[in-house]
Amino acid sequence: MKTLLFLVFMLFLAPANAAGELGVGFMVGQPVGVTAKKWVSSTQAIDAGAGWSIGRNPHFNLHSDYLWHMTDALYFQDDTPLDFYFGAGARLSFDDEIELGARLPVGLAHFFNDRRAEAFFEIAPVMNLIPETNLEGDVMLGLRIYF
Repeated sequence: MKTLLFLVFMLFLAPANAAGELGVGFMVGQPVGVTAKKWVSSTQAIDAGAGWSIGRNPHFNLHSDYLWHMTDALYFQDDTPLDFYFGAGARLSFDDEIELGARLPVGLAHFFNDRRAEAFFEIAPVMNLIPETNLEGDVMLGLRIYF
């Protein structure tokens, strides 16, 4: 069942490439898996991820967020520009029962080779709403290649 949901999720991402820049890659941390980002303007994007939460209670997660980027908002060692971004989205977690939660991601991104690759660090508090209310968090590092 989890594999089928993952494949359906990825099929919905495939047509997005026809409309503009699409980045695809991986993320490590909490969760570990694949990620994609579709730019809808020069400062706004939609991202998605599918992966496994590891730790005491491993389970499969899907998330998607709408993101706003502040281009070159910070500089690392005075010459490496970093985008600051924030957003809002949702997460589905498939454990013993399905959990639905709201995400508020905040992160930093660095683009390489004329924005053909992106490294990112993200922290996202998650407020689970269904089946019960509790607070969790996602923390991840990742890399996306743009096509």
